[in-house]
Amino acid sequence: MAAHSVLYGWRYANAATSEVNVASLQARYVAQLLDERHDRRAEMWVCNATAALPPDCDLRQLARIEALVLLCSVVLALLVFLGSSRRYSGSAMVRFILWGAFAVSYPLAAYTIGLMQSTPMHHELFLVWSCFFLFVLASSDTITAYSLADVKSPGIILLNRGLQVIYVTVLLQYYSNVLSAKLKLFVFGVWLVSLGKIALSALSYRQALQSDGLQRDNQLITDYMINQTESSHGGAEDPNTNTNTNPDPMLLRRRCGNFPLAESGLPKTRNLVLNRLLEQGSTRAFQVIEVELGFLYDLFYTRYPFVCHAVTTTLPHLAMCAIMVTVGVLTLLSPALRHYHPTHHRSIMLYDINLDVVLTMAIIVLVIVLEAYQFVAVLFSDWQKVKVLCRYVLWPSSLQNNPFIEVLLGVLCYCGSGKYWTRKMRQYSIIRHAILGHPVKDWLSGVTRGWLDNLMFNSGKTRSAKLSGDLQNALASPLKKSGGVLSDGAAGGGGDQQRRHREIAMSLSRYCAYLVSSAPDLLPDHQYTTQTIAEAVLLDLRRCLHGCTSNEAAVLKLQDTAKLAIRTPSTSAPDSIHVLGVRLAEDLMKIGEAKRWEVLADFWAELMLFVTPADNAMAHVEHLTMGGELITHLWALLTHAGIVQRPSHATQSQSV
Repeated sequence: MAAHSVLYGWRYANAATSEVNVASLQARYVAQLLDERHDRRAEMWVCNATAALPPDCDLRQLARIEALVLLCSVVLALLVFLGSSRRYSGSAMVRFILWGAFAVSYPLAAYTIGLMQSTPMHHELFLVWSCFFLFVLASSDTITAYSLADVKSPGIILLNRGLQVIYVTVLLQYYSNVLSAKLKLFVFGVWLVSLGKIALSALSYRQALQSDGLQRDNQLITDYMINQTESSHGGAEDPNTNTNTNPDPMLLRRRCGNFPLAESGLPKTRNLVLNRLLEQGSTRAFQVIEVELGFLYDLFYTRYPFVCHAVTTTLPHLAMCAIMVTVGVLTLLSPALRHYHPTHHRSIMLYDINLDVVLTMAIIVLVIVLEAYQFVAVLFSDWQKVKVLCRYVLWPSSLQNNPFIEVLLGVLCYCGSGKYWTRKMRQYSIIRHAILGHPVKDWLSGVTRGWLDNLMFNSGKTRSAKLSGDLQNALASPLKKSGGVLSDGAAGGGGDQQRRHREIAMSLSRYCAYLVSSAPDLLPDHQYTTQTIAEAVLLDLRRCLHGCTSNEAAVLKLQDTAKLAIRTPSTSAPDSIHVLGVRLAEDLMKIGEAKRWEVLADFWAELMLFVTPADNAMAHVEHLTMGGELITHLWALLTHAGIVQRPSHATQSQSV
């Protein structure tokens, strides 16, 4: 019994102890659950008060959005700052970067804004970023078109801007209950200014295209010039009675629009260039052509002709820029942004620095800089200068003699547009490329025939030559001396006493080789014919110079080949081009050195003028975005002289 009682007491004690332990464990478990629920609720409240987020509140989505926002900022800055630099930069890297920026700008902005709207994290600064992007992308006046295809569809551009407005409007409605009152005021102001600038852009397009539109102006001027030509009966005009020294500013525009140039055959047209423009010096003539081609570039690739159109005023555009800069500065200095603390979400912190605020300030600073740059670019553009000067001459004499007005006009005219093109000539040496060429590049060139087409000739390119005053004189002198009659150089050997004939001859010869190899669309013959001949000559020369590793060895090899061809003439096959070249070189070596380089300089200058006239206006327009070409300036100069095509063989023989 006693043993049984002891055993029962031991079991009862163990049972009581077990119940106490179970109760203790249950209490601890319940307390742990309550703590976990409390921590989870606290974390959920810190992450987002309005949406159900995962317990760990992953910030990777926010970091991804901020990275996309930063990338959008870089793309927009490239479009604004590098867009206009294409006309004075021949760098292929600049063109490639801009091509990528144009390709991803609208899709990247749309994807980023859509990601902001779809994320469960309601971030107040999302709306600030998207509104500033909308303003820059949808209403910038300095973003240039990348190609002529972008210019032909202004409606598509306005449609893209309208879609951006819809995206931001949806985002604005989505975050209307989350955004603070002060930030909401600034964001709404930016949104309104964006709508105002888009409306001004649409109005400028409409007025410029409907009120004396470009096509209508071109046709009107064409009909007028035809009437003037018929009334003059082709009579010659005394060059001394014509006091106008400025070329027709709409001539190139008409030629690019394929309108007939009825005045090209008139003597007074040729006298305008030969006896007026070139009388002021070749440097002055090329400066006038540079400015005119600058207008042509703006006409096809920028919005300046629409912003500064005669029937519209530029003040609303400049006022919008000033308002945007003011709103940006106020937003940047606002305590709501500088002392911003998130209440409905988490932010990315780095050493107690809120990266969201830093990114927002960087975007606002970028927008302010872009708007200030745009304000200055529009205000001091050539189109704005012409518009102001045209209105100035219509003012009463009391305003024209105002010293303050004259000072303002002086400042406006002094602040120019900078460089209009590279003022350099690209060079190419076929012998150098025949030695250093690579068969893989040739194979890629034959396969692609696209933007890799020039890859075959890259090895032969050398450093660009600067367009000097001596070279300008060398090109202008044959034109003026021959009275506008072009020659292919067969009558060379004239008595032009020019300096540095060797540099002129070398620069022009290598530039002509560059045109054949890399810009055949600027030459009179069909570009595929020119390119096929160039490739055949290159391959033939490469076979001849196989094994040569230097220019000296190549020259010796060519001389030996020419001597062999002379000793064993072939009646069935003509001599190759390089053999004919060696024979010509031997004939030139018989002339004195000074006379030799003078003959070569005259020959290449006359040949350069001879190959310039061609019916390829749009090819010249496309090359304006690649830094410009010397042949484009000669093409414009000859167009003003009424020389729009090469002379026939009979005419050329008579002139010789």
